[in-house]
Amino acid sequence: MPAEATSASGSRSHADLVYSARIGLLKARIDDEITQPAAESVTPGDVDAYVAAHPREEPERRTIRVVRATTATQARQALRRLGSGMTWRLAQRRYGSEAGSTRRTVEPGTYPRKVEAAMFAATPKQLSRYATYVFEVTKIIKSHATPMNVQRAAAWEVLAGERQQEALDRFEQEFAAKWRARTDWRGAIHDELRLWQWPQPARV
Repeated sequence: MPAEATSASGSRSHADLVYSARIGLLKARIDDEITQPAAESVTPGDVDAYVAAHPREEPERRTIRVVRATTATQARQALRRLGSGMTWRLAQRRYGSEAGSTRRTVEPGTYPRKVEAAMFAATPKQLSRYATYVFEVTKIIKSHATPMNVQRAAAWEVLAGERQQEALDRFEQEFAAKWRARTDWRGAIHDELRLWQWPQPARV
């Protein structure tokens, strides 16, 4: 069997390993010469402009005490007992279907939509029930601007990712134009470039 052929056990041939090593070196060089400088081209002014155009706010949140019972009947029983002075800890042990603390911070997406709507509509410092949930809102945390250092860091990630992708796109176009005149490069070289795509960051 030729030395460069893949063995029956599925191990990679010497030629495969050499090819992979060369691709790895190419990627490292691309990172050093293309993507890293592209990220470093983002200036503080770019970040400030992005933050001004895409301000972020933290949503309103509520701190609550909550017990989720197994049935609506048990939830009504827990509501009555809590109203008569039973502690939340005891109510959790007796009626709760979930382990853990009864103290929770609720923000959009924490609970099912209808349950969450009831929690956000509830009067603070008053026992309430929705379906199998018994709860009391203890504090309302109003929405507020996301801390500026967090906004700036997120903005830099977005802008750096965009610059890197633009640089890679230009490199691929130039590489294709260079080699198209010399060879039919639609095979392995094209495939390797397509397989290695810079990840797209989520927009803020």
